[in-house]
Amino acid sequence: MRYQAWANELVFAALARLPEGALTSPRNPVHCPPLADLATAQREMDRWYVDYAERLPGAAPHSSGTERSAEPWLRSDTW
Repeated sequence: MRYQAWANELVFAALARLPEGALTSPRNPVHCPPLADLATAQREMDRWYVDYAERLPGAAPHSSGTERSAEPWLRSDTW
């Protein structure tokens, strides 16, 4: 789950660097939420799934994340 959350962060960061208008096309729906809103919603879903997976019986325990990577999407203390 954490890997997916990390990958989603990379995707949204890359999309945010595109020039304005690059994500629009005639095929887009009439109403498409702003990219920032989509990224926020995705983060909330990722957070829910990570929390859920960590509560499952038999889930591997992990610490506060201080000895792991400094990337915030991999550290449990930022979730």
